Amino acid sequence: MPTMLAALTPTMLAAGGLSYKLPSDLDRLALTPKPERIPCEVEYGWLGHPGVGCFGRVIDALKVIQLHLNGGIWNGRVLLEPRTLALMHQSQFDRQIAEARARGEKPEFEFTGLGLGLRGDTTSSWSGFGSLASPRAFGHPGIGTVMAIGDPDRDVGLMFMTTDEPDNVVAVRNGVTDHIMAAVES
Repeated sequence: MPTMLAALTPTMLAAGGLSYKLPSDLDRLALTPKPERIPCEVEYGWLGHPGVGCFGRVIDALKVIQLHLNGGIWNGRVLLEPRTLALMHQSQFDRQIAEARARGEKPEFEFTGLGLGLRGDTTSSWSGFGSLASPRAFGHPGIGTVMAIGDPDRDVGLMFMTTDEPDNVVAVRNGVTDHIMAAVES
């Protein structure tokens, strides 16, 4: 799978603010949750998760969401082939979710594509899809203070970021998405 995605670079998206390197302009850096001092060590406890340790600007994350909403096309160029895009948006744990539900248990897994969270038929996920986004909504939560979501049925992308993680981060994420989706509907 990585070779299918290797051609996608931040430069192609004009999303040059995305990087796995610590930005050189630390005075303009906002880390979430906010450390006591900068520079600081960045902990990568979730390495292996897509995007962990990526630094970037809100606008750059929105460009990645928009790339997916555009069907893998950016500025007239195909950056994600249709097959790759379909695989990224295909739920990987449908069988496990169905089996757990059949047993009357809460599924261990959420709807997850390749590198993306998927809303599926959930109404309140950790990822922050809320109850109003369409079942085809997709996105990626960062640490508790960041999330980016795209809803192809509404053609809307959103990014939420705060510097302090609230105790009720899941409720805040879902609430933000629901407010935006309600506003788009009206």
